[in-house]
Amino acid sequence: MKKLISCLMVLTLLISMASVFAITGTAAQSSDIDIWDGSVSTSLSGSGTANDPYLIQSGADLAYLSQEVNNNTGDWNTVSTYNKYYKLTKSIDLNNIEWTPIGKDYGGALASVSVFSGFFDGDGHRIYNLICGSTDEDTNTAYTYTSYGLFGGLCYGKILNVGIESGTIYINNDGPSAGGIVARVRVNTTVSNCYSKVNIVRVYEGACNAGGIVGVNHSHGVTIENCVYYGSINCSNGGTSSIGGICAYTYANNSGSITMSNCYNLGDVIGNAGATAGGLIGNNAGTTKISNSHSSGVVSGIETASGYLIGNAITTGTYANIVAYTSGYANTALEYLATKVSCGSATVTATINTTDTLVVPTESIFEDFLVATTYGATLGAVEKYDDITEYRGETYTAPVKDGFVFAGWFIDARCTTALGADVKDGAAYAKFVDADALTVNFQVTAGTTAESETTNLRLLTTVESTDLACVGFIITYGEKTLDAKLSTTVYKSVKGSTAADTFTYGPQYFSGVSEYFATYSITDVPTVAFDQTFTVVPTWTTLDGTVVEGAAANVVISDSFAG
Repeated sequence: MKKLISCLMVLTLLISMASVFAITGTAAQSSDIDIWDGSVSTSLSGSGTANDPYLIQSGADLAYLSQEVNNNTGDWNTVSTYNKYYKLTKSIDLNNIEWTPIGKDYGGALASVSVFSGFFDGDGHRIYNLICGSTDEDTNTAYTYTSYGLFGGLCYGKILNVGIESGTIYINNDGPSAGGIVARVRVNTTVSNCYSKVNIVRVYEGACNAGGIVGVNHSHGVTIENCVYYGSINCSNGGTSSIGGICAYTYANNSGSITMSNCYNLGDVIGNAGATAGGLIGNNAGTTKISNSHSSGVVSGIETASGYLIGNAITTGTYANIVAYTSGYANTALEYLATKVSCGSATVTATINTTDTLVVPTESIFEDFLVATTYGATLGAVEKYDDITEYRGETYTAPVKDGFVFAGWFIDARCTTALGADVKDGAAYAKFVDADALTVNFQVTAGTTAESETTNLRLLTTVESTDLACVGFIITYGEKTLDAKLSTTVYKSVKGSTAADTFTYGPQYFSGVSEYFATYSITDVPTVAFDQTFTVVPTWTTLDGTVVEGAAANVVISDSFAG
């Protein structure tokens, strides 16, 4: 099976159609470490595509990325990193030189901040000696914005497979956010397979938000998975704060939501009588789903808004297998210790373990734990099957996972080598991606009304990578079925227009987990069919030969201009 044709990915569909979408359906040796001298590269190798990512080969290259992001302000789909791919090729020692985070996100309107909107793959490498901020209050003229971390802001992007082995973040002004990986995240972002051993210390006696992995979640569609925090957060020197072992604060505005899975906090979260503190999340005002996540760090903060796991639980969330390990509380002299799972008006369902020690399920966190979960997968999940015989009969069938769609069998946990199409048994890794990827959207010709004689109907679905053989649709209209209109061409974006304007859409507009569009057009659809139903099933064929179908959708052309 051949992959989708990658040379066409950069094209934008030029058909002018109405912007109406009725249905939405992944310890270094010293020779492997580059020691940064504070310099900044002038360019990066690579072209920024999935198959040819920009390569971060040195500290100077990483500083170049920071410079490029921070010199660009604007909405997520207009910044220079939008839909671009970056890959770390070696570990980097930042050499205790003060680091300017990648993104100047101060929590304001997106048009006026700088965010990273690409895909950063650490590829299993590490960052050493990260220093962000200074020990002097407000005296650092080189760092005047309020997002502290390796990354400052992330929107419609992903940070994968990177570990921060050492360093300190000094919060030295009033009202900022800090994160062991990224300070602020926004719409449809993922932080996956990362760990941080950075210590976060508040120097300035003012307000702040500080999280071991993520500082603040400002919006919806945020995923934090397979992440571990080993450092400590100390905001005990005055001022109000929200602090959390994994995430400090998740907002309720814009349907704020966060999905956290397989995350572990082993670090102390130290506040004062004004701190909202939690082992996993400090202040939770958004819609939250947490599963298989645990904390053993000692938490201290305001008595009415601090807990072993969630500090201030304002809204009801979904919780499955979350555990607070509290044996460390008996051996600390800290003031304002948490005394229960959570505070706030919402109930948090969890288990308290008072005797055991939390052990992250690995001997070597980065190599074993992350590979065993979803290391190397861009999104979704990877599961190992010891015997795939039942799925490889005369007709290949796909394994099923709730909320996901099957994207292929691979022989390695990183999903880099597809299983051969003729292999019928043995062990293999199943790659799953979010079910939203394989769903149906549609467009019609701009200006179409109920009085139009004809229109063109364009069907769209998305794919999360080019590791597929083909993609398309099964279309039923009345008693006729147009079976499997498949293509090996995908697109980075499509255009839509109204009478007033023309828009360019990336696939993330429909599915936050996707990188490309696949389309099929039916031309000259007559008026009589405007109110009729087209039943459309999106489908793709994996590299190993398995045919996978997404959820069926009913497309009615008149829905696009009704009302």
